[in-house]
Amino acid sequence: MPPEQPKLSPDELDEIDKELRALAGETRPAVSPDALAALAAGGATIPIVRTPPNAGGAPAVAPRVEDATLAVSFSPSPDEFFNSAVTLTIRCAVVGARIYYALGTKDVDDKGTVYDPQNPVVLEQSTLVAARAYADGRMGPVSSAQFDIVKPVWKELEPQDQSDPSPHKMSENLTVAGGWQIAAGSVRGKLHAHRGSWREDSFALGQVETGSGAWSVIVVSDGAGSAPLSRVGSKVACATALSSLSTGLRMLGGLSGDKELLIAQDLPALRQILMQAGADALTAIQAEARTREKSVSSFAATLLVLVQRDWNGAQLCSALQVGDGAIALWDSEKIVLLGEADHGQNSGETRFLTTTGIENELAARVRFSIKQQLQGVAVMSDGVSDDYFPEDPKLAELFAAVLPVAQSAPDAGGALISWLGYEKRGSSDDRTLVVGWLAGTEANRGG
Repeated sequence: MPPEQPKLSPDELDEIDKELRALAGETRPAVSPDALAALAAGGATIPIVRTPPNAGGAPAVAPRVEDATLAVSFSPSPDEFFNSAVTLTIRCAVVGARIYYALGTKDVDDKGTVYDPQNPVVLEQSTLVAARAYADGRMGPVSSAQFDIVKPVWKELEPQDQSDPSPHKMSENLTVAGGWQIAAGSVRGKLHAHRGSWREDSFALGQVETGSGAWSVIVVSDGAGSAPLSRVGSKVACATALSSLSTGLRMLGGLSGDKELLIAQDLPALRQILMQAGADALTAIQAEARTREKSVSSFAATLLVLVQRDWNGAQLCSALQVGDGAIALWDSEKIVLLGEADHGQNSGETRFLTTTGIENELAARVRFSIKQQLQGVAVMSDGVSDDYFPEDPKLAELFAAVLPVAQSAPDAGGALISWLGYEKRGSSDDRTLVVGWLAGTEANRGG
């Protein structure tokens, strides 16, 4: 057994490599890294590789040696199936390394696309990705991976529980005295259809005629997905609120044409009417819970109310909002929200009409607005409002898109049903949208 040879330093290895290249008449390393490592360990025989000159007399170029320290990695890992777009990050442990990548191939060199860490690669369909890093004249090994994006196949299933059925689609149209048109549409979300559950949203429309004009009334409610009887709660809330508002607005009668009296007398009374509608809706849900011997939380639902009428040539609007969704006005200048999509202490914990103590908050939840050039109003569940966030300017885009559809259709509510079938990644909730506009006017599509 030959005696153990002393290991050589990196500088000594480099010097031997240069000598071997000179002996072979080469300008690039003719010794593999493995062979050099064996030489460092002692006892190895180093093969001398001579590359014959090419036809022009210049020495041929040997392949560049890959440096394993420049290996790259992908995040997330490709070892799973993705059901939506993948935001891909490519990393190399060597600081300052330049990474190149290519799509649809297993190999890439420094003619590929330079990877920018500030702009990760977004894959929207199944794709083969190759990446390689370079640094200080060194080249890393290529890394390639297949990222499979399998979009879910949505099913259309009928609910097995046939109690308290709710139509999968519902629409309605209303012409209010004074020329305002209202159209409503509500559709079952893709997730509820896939799971074979009922649509949980509800709405109600009405008008209340007084001696001095007519109020339009819009009510929308979104049942909580975690509550087993939320579809009942949303129906009860809408029907009860509409009935309560009809009674209260008739009793209110006309409004003072004087601004000071309107603010001092009429708006406080109007606030009480909306508060009473919310309280009555909650009372009705509580009564339903007692009748069925179920908890009130089983009927959890939001409540969004908008009442509107002409006042001195302008439009007076008042709203009450409990929970998520949106109540929006679109005038000639901007979007105005009459209410807030509120949540509880924890993110994603929506407050409902059935939330303990909510009746004490109703006064603060009533909002007012008077608009001289009101082009449209909209009340919607979060299945729509979440798709148009942030609200300004996104809700202006909604008005500009949906009002021409409703205005031009013989059946505006039916047209809304079709429009609500739009596709948007990550959007699968029930969608309910009620829009209103002044007949004979066309929406300003400039937003």
